[in-house]
Amino acid sequence: MNRQRIQIIPLFLFLSVVCGFLIFSDSHRITNPVRSTIERYLLKIRGNPALENNSSLDELRSKIISVEQERDLLSDENRDLRKQLQAPLPPTYNFIPSIVISKQIEESRAEMLVAAGSDEGIEADMPVVSEQILIGLVSETTPRLSHIKLLSDPEKKIAVKTDKGAQGLVMGSPELGDVTKVYLDRVLQSESLSVGDRVSTSGEDGLPPNLLIGEVSEIITQSRDPFQKAVVKLTIDPTVLKRVFVVRVE
Repeated sequence: MNRQRIQIIPLFLFLSVVCGFLIFSDSHRITNPVRSTIERYLLKIRGNPALENNSSLDELRSKIISVEQERDLLSDENRDLRKQLQAPLPPTYNFIPSIVISKQIEESRAEMLVAAGSDEGIEADMPVVSEQILIGLVSETTPRLSHIKLLSDPEKKIAVKTDKGAQGLVMGSPELGDVTKVYLDRVLQSESLSVGDRVSTSGEDGLPPNLLIGEVSEIITQSRDPFQKAVVKLTIDPTVLKRVFVVRVE
């Protein structure tokens, strides 16, 4: 309170001098332009709610905080976009930035809802990435929203290859109980498959090739199985993402 009084004293002295000047000018007929300019300034002071009501200071602080938050959001978006554009992907790929609104991770599904839809050119089955890492596929859209099926969703099957040339299918399963893990199945017994192999899209199912998925963390093949099977640890945990990019291939 004492600080507010101290801050008001200079303004009070200034207004006192101005009022004295106006009285003096009125009695000595000083030119109207000078007088009217001062009066307009005083009217602005009188009409300034920040000087009339301290509550407006709180409103101003709130607006400043809002602007700072928007600045931080734009800064984050620019940073993510720069990283995305630096990803080693073909120049024919267009990236549609999408803010993550919510995630639904349940035994029967693993989905993400993002704030971009058909109005931005997003269509079903488009891949969703973070840099060069595949996160999932668009399952359905509205004009402003899109539903994304994550790789761990039981309904998803993605044609993949390892860095040693083995080919198979990545699929989600509720048995794993972990959104960061998927199965690698349908790998021929004649092909090499080892822990540490990097897994990426093969492009045989129409998706862009060479999108990184993860790394083989465990071999679970049984001797009687016609195909090799493994657990793949995803390169990125989709639950930590705040922004993703939908890929539109021109």
